[in-house]
Amino acid sequence: MSNYLGYKCVVCGQKFDEKDDIVVCPECGTPYHRECYMKSGKCVNEELHKTGESWKGQRERENEKSEYKKCPYCGTVNKPHTIICEHCGAPLVDELNKNMASGNAEGNFGGMNGAPGNGGMYGNTFAFNPQDKCCGMNPEEDFESVKLKELADFVNTNQMYYLPIFKKMKDTGQKVSLNIISFIFPQLYFANRKMWIWTALSILISVVLSIPTLLYLMFEYNISGGIFDIINIESKGFEMIYNASGFLSFAFKALMLMFSNWLYYRFSLKKIKQNRLEEQEASSQRLSAAGGTSMAAIFIAFAVESVLTLLLWFIFTK
Repeated sequence: MSNYLGYKCVVCGQKFDEKDDIVVCPECGTPYHRECYMKSGKCVNEELHKTGESWKGQRERENEKSEYKKCPYCGTVNKPHTIICEHCGAPLVDELNKNMASGNAEGNFGGMNGAPGNGGMYGNTFAFNPQDKCCGMNPEEDFESVKLKELADFVNTNQMYYLPIFKKMKDTGQKVSLNIISFIFPQLYFANRKMWIWTALSILISVVLSIPTLLYLMFEYNISGGIFDIINIESKGFEMIYNASGFLSFAFKALMLMFSNWLYYRFSLKKIKQNRLEEQEASSQRLSAAGGTSMAAIFIAFAVESVLTLLLWFIFTK
């Protein structure tokens, strides 16, 4: 029933899920949740019965306006902003289709499960054009006066992950997406992407919230320090502070998990516009140098956080 993914039951208005028990009208093909159809007792699309039209034909006319994408090869309905079909791997972007067609002519590309490719209608390989930094999307598409190709240059690495997310954020206004690395090591993620302010803020939050844990470890290993003349580690008050610091640390990382991609999107737009102030149109090389990633920055961020932690240790043991 994957072909009905994303469409709504005309009775309850809820979108179909792969786990739903779906039945279809034998006359027009309108899909329902089985429970909804039993409750209604009849097909509610009787006007289609009168005209002889099918629900599928009606949906196909409306599909261009839908937020979901229907694969032209296998018919699977894909989630918004999907670049390749989740079922067969066929391209769902016009520019990518053109690249694929060109690649087929030169023997460079193939398809899967019905998508045309080198091996004929059921070729067994598929690859993106590695020279297409915009991942098959329109390089001139506008993102708040910034072109997609400029974003691609600035991101520089892993465009296949970031550009579809940025497009979804622009088109829908959605800010939430998942970034596992920023949940585990937010300070290192931001440093790698040269987001210095967020790197500094993440390090500061991490170090401050680690103080109760540091004090507890010192107490457990019988490391003396003047700080214990002020703070009673075994008190209820310290226990509350210790638990609160752990909760706040997790909450901060959870926020970064959900919003770091959005922060990077806004950062990218801002930096590209700043580069434009110096040049009418920043060159590809200039944007790549300003953006991209930096392994050196990761080591620097790690070193700074380690030095701050050691400094606190030294202060507490005085």
